[in-house]
Amino acid sequence: MSAPKKMPSRSLVDKLEKLVREVVSRLDERQECSALIDQINELAGRTDYDERTFFELYGAMDEREFAEIAARGVPLRTSDLSNDDLVEIVRIISEEPGTEGFFMLEFMETNFPGADVSDLIYWPHKELTCAEVVDEILLRTSLLRKHGKKAVEARKHELAEGVIANKDSPLWAITWAEGLLTSRAGQGNP
Repeated sequence: MSAPKKMPSRSLVDKLEKLVREVVSRLDERQECSALIDQINELAGRTDYDERTFFELYGAMDEREFAEIAARGVPLRTSDLSNDDLVEIVRIISEEPGTEGFFMLEFMETNFPGADVSDLIYWPHKELTCAEVVDEILLRTSLLRKHGKKAVEARKHELAEGVIANKDSPLWAITWAEGLLTSRAGQGNP
Protein backbone atom coordinates (compact mmCIF):
# COMPACT_ATOMS: atom_id res chain seq x y z
CA MET A 1 0.00 0.00 0.00
CA SER A 2 1.37 3.42 -0.87
CA ALA A 3 -0.46 5.31 1.90
CA PRO A 4 2.08 7.26 3.93
CA LYS A 5 2.89 5.67 7.27
CA LYS A 6 5.13 8.03 9.12
CA MET A 7 6.56 5.97 11.96
CA PRO A 8 7.73 8.23 14.78
CA SER A 9 10.89 7.79 16.82
CA ARG A 10 10.49 6.36 20.29
CA SER A 11 12.22 9.38 21.86
CA LEU A 12 9.74 11.78 20.23
CA VAL A 13 6.80 9.67 21.43
CA ASP A 14 8.29 9.62 24.95
CA LYS A 15 8.68 13.43 24.97
CA LEU A 16 5.16 13.94 23.70
CA GLU A 17 3.69 11.47 26.18
CA LYS A 18 5.34 13.32 29.08
CA LEU A 19 3.97 16.66 27.82
CA VAL A 20 0.50 15.19 27.24
CA ARG A 21 0.42 13.80 30.78
CA GLU A 22 1.40 17.21 32.13
CA VAL A 23 -1.28 18.98 30.06
CA VAL A 24 -3.97 16.56 31.22
CA SER A 25 -2.85 16.93 34.83
CA ARG A 26 -2.90 20.71 34.61
CA LEU A 27 -6.31 20.73 32.97
CA ASP A 28 -7.63 18.48 35.74
CA GLU A 29 -6.31 21.00 38.26
CA ARG A 30 -7.60 23.97 36.19
CA GLN A 31 -4.09 25.30 35.69
CA GLU A 32 -2.63 27.14 32.69
CA CYS A 33 -1.17 24.82 30.06
CA SER A 34 -1.11 26.75 26.77
CA ALA A 35 2.72 26.82 26.67
CA LEU A 36 2.79 23.01 27.00
CA ILE A 37 0.22 22.65 24.22
CA ASP A 38 2.35 24.94 22.05
CA GLN A 39 5.32 22.62 22.68
CA ILE A 40 3.24 19.60 21.69
CA ASN A 41 2.12 21.34 18.49
CA GLU A 42 5.72 22.30 17.67
CA LEU A 43 7.09 18.79 18.28
CA ALA A 44 4.25 17.24 16.26
CA GLY A 45 4.51 19.74 13.41
CA ARG A 46 0.92 20.81 13.97
CA THR A 47 -1.03 23.89 14.92
CA ASP A 48 -4.46 22.40 15.65
CA TYR A 49 -4.14 20.94 19.13
CA ASP A 50 -5.81 23.04 21.81
CA GLU A 51 -7.26 22.54 25.29
CA ARG A 52 -10.38 20.91 23.86
CA THR A 53 -8.20 18.25 22.21
CA PHE A 54 -7.00 17.15 25.64
CA PHE A 55 -10.39 17.39 27.33
CA GLU A 56 -11.64 14.88 24.75
CA LEU A 57 -8.59 12.64 25.07
CA TYR A 58 -9.92 10.28 27.73
CA GLY A 59 -12.92 9.29 25.68
CA ALA A 60 -10.78 8.11 22.80
CA MET A 61 -7.35 6.92 23.95
CA ASP A 62 -4.68 7.11 26.60
CA GLU A 63 -1.74 9.53 26.70
CA ARG A 64 0.71 7.10 25.04
CA GLU A 65 -1.62 6.40 22.13
CA PHE A 66 -2.20 10.12 21.67
CA ALA A 67 1.56 10.74 21.72
CA GLU A 68 2.10 8.03 19.09
CA ILE A 69 -0.47 9.66 16.80
CA ALA A 70 0.79 13.19 17.44
CA ALA A 71 4.38 12.11 16.72
CA ARG A 72 3.33 11.11 13.21
CA GLY A 73 2.49 14.73 12.45
CA VAL A 74 -0.15 15.93 10.06
CA PRO A 75 -1.23 13.25 7.59
CA LEU A 76 0.05 13.96 4.12
CA ARG A 77 -2.22 14.81 1.22
CA THR A 78 -1.81 12.53 -1.77
CA SER A 79 -3.63 11.65 -4.95
CA ASP A 80 -1.40 8.64 -5.41
CA LEU A 81 -3.63 5.91 -4.01
CA SER A 82 -5.31 3.13 -5.92
CA ASN A 83 -8.84 1.99 -5.17
CA ASP A 84 -7.32 -1.12 -3.54
CA ASP A 85 -5.17 1.11 -1.30
CA LEU A 86 -8.24 3.06 -0.20
CA VAL A 87 -10.16 -0.14 0.54
CA GLU A 88 -7.23 -1.39 2.65
CA ILE A 89 -7.10 1.91 4.56
CA VAL A 90 -10.84 1.70 5.29
CA ARG A 91 -10.34 -1.89 6.44
CA ILE A 92 -7.59 -0.77 8.83
CA ILE A 93 -9.82 1.98 10.23
CA SER A 94 -12.74 -0.44 10.64
CA GLU A 95 -10.88 -3.39 12.08
CA GLU A 96 -7.81 -2.03 13.85
CA PRO A 97 -8.79 0.43 16.56
CA GLY A 98 -5.95 2.31 18.16
CA THR A 99 -3.20 4.48 16.83
CA GLU A 100 -2.94 2.95 13.34
CA GLY A 101 -6.68 3.12 12.70
CA PHE A 102 -6.95 6.61 14.13
CA PHE A 103 -4.03 7.89 12.03
CA MET A 104 -5.50 6.33 8.89
CA LEU A 105 -8.89 7.94 9.65
CA GLU A 106 -7.17 11.31 10.00
CA PHE A 107 -5.33 10.58 6.73
CA MET A 108 -8.61 9.86 4.91
CA GLU A 109 -10.33 12.92 6.36
CA THR A 110 -7.37 15.07 5.25
CA ASN A 111 -7.48 13.67 1.72
CA PHE A 112 -11.27 13.55 1.36
CA PRO A 113 -12.59 16.61 3.22
CA GLY A 114 -16.35 16.96 3.17
CA ALA A 115 -16.94 13.26 2.47
CA ASP A 116 -17.79 12.46 6.12
CA VAL A 117 -15.37 9.54 6.16
CA SER A 118 -15.85 8.84 9.86
CA ASP A 119 -19.64 8.74 9.52
CA LEU A 120 -19.45 6.38 6.54
CA ILE A 121 -17.29 3.95 8.49
CA TYR A 122 -18.83 4.14 11.95
CA TRP A 123 -22.40 5.38 11.34
CA PRO A 124 -23.33 4.48 7.76
CA HIS A 125 -26.82 4.56 6.30
CA LYS A 126 -26.67 0.76 5.93
CA GLU A 127 -24.16 -2.07 6.28
CA LEU A 128 -21.35 -1.29 3.84
CA THR A 129 -18.33 -3.26 2.73
CA CYS A 130 -15.01 -1.44 2.74
CA ALA A 131 -15.24 -1.17 -1.06
CA GLU A 132 -18.72 0.38 -0.80
CA VAL A 133 -17.43 2.89 1.76
CA VAL A 134 -14.67 3.88 -0.67
CA ASP A 135 -17.18 4.19 -3.53
CA GLU A 136 -19.35 6.52 -1.42
CA ILE A 137 -16.32 8.57 -0.32
CA LEU A 138 -15.25 9.01 -3.94
CA LEU A 139 -18.80 9.88 -5.01
CA ARG A 140 -19.16 12.51 -2.29
CA THR A 141 -15.74 13.95 -3.11
CA SER A 142 -16.71 14.22 -6.77
CA LEU A 143 -20.04 15.84 -5.89
CA LEU A 144 -18.29 18.32 -3.62
CA ARG A 145 -15.76 19.31 -6.30
CA LYS A 146 -18.29 19.61 -9.10
CA HIS A 147 -21.37 20.95 -7.33
CA GLY A 148 -20.43 22.02 -3.80
CA LYS A 149 -21.50 21.05 -0.30
CA LYS A 150 -25.23 21.21 -1.07
CA ALA A 151 -24.81 18.32 -3.52
CA VAL A 152 -23.21 16.19 -0.80
CA GLU A 153 -26.02 17.12 1.60
CA ALA A 154 -28.59 16.21 -1.07
CA ARG A 155 -26.89 12.81 -1.49
CA LYS A 156 -27.07 12.15 2.27
CA HIS A 157 -30.71 13.25 2.26
CA GLU A 158 -31.40 10.81 -0.58
CA LEU A 159 -29.76 7.97 1.37
CA ALA A 160 -31.73 8.87 4.52
CA GLU A 161 -35.02 8.85 2.62
CA GLY A 162 -34.10 5.42 1.23
CA VAL A 163 -33.52 4.11 4.75
CA ILE A 164 -36.89 5.44 5.93
CA ALA A 165 -38.66 4.00 2.89
CA ASN A 166 -37.16 0.53 3.41
CA LYS A 167 -39.29 -1.30 5.98
CA ASP A 168 -36.40 -3.72 6.60
CA SER A 169 -33.90 -1.02 7.61
CA PRO A 170 -32.24 -1.76 10.96
CA LEU A 171 -33.02 0.49 13.91
CA TRP A 172 -29.54 2.09 13.93
CA ALA A 173 -29.96 3.10 10.28
CA ILE A 174 -33.43 4.52 10.95
CA THR A 175 -32.00 6.49 13.90
CA TRP A 176 -29.26 7.87 11.62
CA ALA A 177 -31.78 8.78 8.90
CA GLU A 178 -34.24 10.43 11.27
CA GLY A 179 -31.44 12.42 12.87
CA LEU A 180 -30.18 13.63 9.52
CA LEU A 181 -33.63 14.49 8.20
CA THR A 182 -34.60 16.21 11.45
CA SER A 183 -31.43 18.33 11.49
CA ARG A 184 -31.93 19.31 7.85
CA ALA A 185 -35.56 20.27 8.52
CA GLY A 186 -34.43 22.35 11.51
CA GLN A 187 -32.02 24.22 9.24
CA GLY A 188 -34.78 25.04 6.78
CA ASN A 189 -33.67 22.43 4.24
CA PRO A 190 -36.20 20.20 2.50
